[in-house]
Amino acid sequence: IILQDKKPQECFLTSHFKGRSLCVEEALTKTSSIKAHYEHGEERHRFTLVSVKVENDGYHFWGGQKQCVRGAYVAELPGRELSEELEEIANFSALTSGRKVASRMQLLQSPGTVLEGFRAADLEKIPEPLSKASGGCGFIGPALLQQLTAQLTLPKLRRQQTTSLQVRVFG
Repeated sequence: IILQDKKPQECFLTSHFKGRSLCVEEALTKTSSIKAHYEHGEERHRFTLVSVKVENDGYHFWGGQKQCVRGAYVAELPGRELSEELEEIANFSALTSGRKVASRMQLLQSPGTVLEGFRAADLEKIPEPLSKASGGCGFIGPALLQQLTAQLTLPKLRRQQTTSLQVRVFG
């Protein structure tokens, strides 16, 4: 996932659970509340809350920052527990605290673009530091970086100036 500046239209959660995910946003107030379940669509599909994240949502007329609460929901498959699906992609059982679980749940909503088309064989161990700008180390070399950023809808100059990616590996 490559982070972008604007409010997310895509994230790992919406990409992985294609057609089964739903994001609901509500202005952040003292009385904001997110439901544990949400019914949506003509067939009233039942969606279960997976994560909650507070996002910046523009500015008030006086210049103060507005925020919203974004609830991410996923519809369960018949005969399959949603908790099992989440465990497969995020290995929650390996985490030692509820705080880490909550952080990982929020990572599912990391804004960005899910890029595909590369294999583990494309990755390489990069000695530290590759450059002062990137901090070095990692597994995405200059050639793969160029290949991946070419898929983005960013201005050409910004793609060329990209020195590193923030990568989320799920599974």
